[in-house]
Amino acid sequence: YTNSRGQEFNQLFQSFPILEYAYTPFEKNYNAIAGVDFARENPAVPVALVCGYMAFCYFGQKYMKNREAFDFRTPLALWNLFLSTFSFMGMARTV
Repeated sequence: YTNSRGQEFNQLFQSFPILEYAYTPFEKNYNAIAGVDFARENPAVPVALVCGYMAFCYFGQKYMKNREAFDFRTPLALWNLFLSTFSFMGMARTV
């Protein structure tokens, strides 16, 4: 396997063949070069997204200043459960 910089490396399942069953063909053959090329060719995208996020935070506070607060306790609890489960699964696949 070769990374986007042209460096050769071994995947975890190559070093430990017993783990090969846990990897899908998509994961084994994933090519990140298209994503790396996109990031190199479009440096304005993350800047625009950060500026949009900052504007959303600033104007969102102004908009909600005189409004009743939403009750997001249950949706946020479910979101946190999903996010922690997803993060654990990602950690188990990559670490």
